[in-house]
Amino acid sequence: MKQIIEKERLVIFICKNIEETGEIMVKTKTKRIHFNKESKLTKNQKQKISGQIMGKIKVNKTVGIIQRAKEYFIEKGMTYTQKLIAEHTGLGIATIKRHWSKEVTNEEIKFNTEEIIDNLEIISEEEFFSKPEMKMEKSQFLKLLYTL
Repeated sequence: MKQIIEKERLVIFICKNIEETGEIMVKTKTKRIHFNKESKLTKNQKQKISGQIMGKIKVNKTVGIIQRAKEYFIEKGMTYTQKLIAEHTGLGIATIKRHWSKEVTNEEIKFNTEEIIDNLEIISEEEFFSKPEMKMEKSQFLKLLYTL
């Protein structure tokens, strides 16, 4: 009963927000990792694999932010510290310290994916785009691949 009341409150809140602002806020999320439906991987295995890959992507993004901040200070002829980089980027000092000496690399991602490649199916671009869930423009697909 409590869950029904909570859901009802949520729906009312969303409806009022739409009426007041006229905006419908929908968070869309691009699916970056696709598994063959016939693969013999369990849900937990898929989640683990996806988590590893997405984790590496996020680390690379953070390391890239840190590297660009370092380059910015070098270009300005300024010395920088971990604290200054944290203030400049908005990242936490613990995050800066954790990734301070790392460089952006795709090798770690490739290494992890090689372990699971046997469970994935390679399909042609034509077959990929013919699937109903993949009805998007090829330019959108290429943009998506480029952001990975």
